[in-house]
Amino acid sequence: MTKFKALLSGTAFSMAVLTAPAFPALAQAQAVAIISPEGAIQGTTAFQNAQTAIRTTYASQISNLETRVQALQAELTTARTNFENARSQPNATDESVRPSAMALQQLQARAQQEQQQLQQPIALANSYATEQIEVHLDEAVRAAMTAKNVDLVLRPEAVVAMAPGGDANLTDEVVAELNRRIQSVTVQPPADWEPGDTMRAARPQQQAPAAAQPPAQ
Repeated sequence: MTKFKALLSGTAFSMAVLTAPAFPALAQAQAVAIISPEGAIQGTTAFQNAQTAIRTTYASQISNLETRVQALQAELTTARTNFENARSQPNATDESVRPSAMALQQLQARAQQEQQQLQQPIALANSYATEQIEVHLDEAVRAAMTAKNVDLVLRPEAVVAMAPGGDANLTDEVVAELNRRIQSVTVQPPADWEPGDTMRAARPQQQAPAAAQPPAQ
């Protein structure tokens, strides 16, 4: 199904180790690497299996979405043609073009709203599956950093230049660490689940060990 895509663009990967560092931290870093958190999550076996499960579990919704998108695209094509024809008339004026322009704008807005509504259950399932993996991301990144003796990681978009042949990408190592920590996820969220719920629920558990440590003397 070519129109079915994993919807990760809206997921907030808010990891402290991937936050843009201050310049003193960069100066003190002995070994720097890059990690794509999105790529690491998408590369896991759990995520790949979840995509297959979503296509199966939500097959009817995906089919309805693709069918409706095709119909809306046809309607939009007709509306654009009507608009272009009205605008290309020799004696066209703002007044004469306005009806077709407004019809096109209204159809575009309606099509976008309808598509978002049809996508909602699929996007929700994808977010639910993604967050179940993401809760392990910080731990996996730190384990990969330790294994490779890296003390600072950046997102790929923060890198300006890299030495040719440099082996500074730890994304594959993070994928391996994630695969060790989580092998499967579920794709059907609870009825009251909202994006961010899984991450919020995991946050107190992740902070508890640090809070239990005695203060430094």
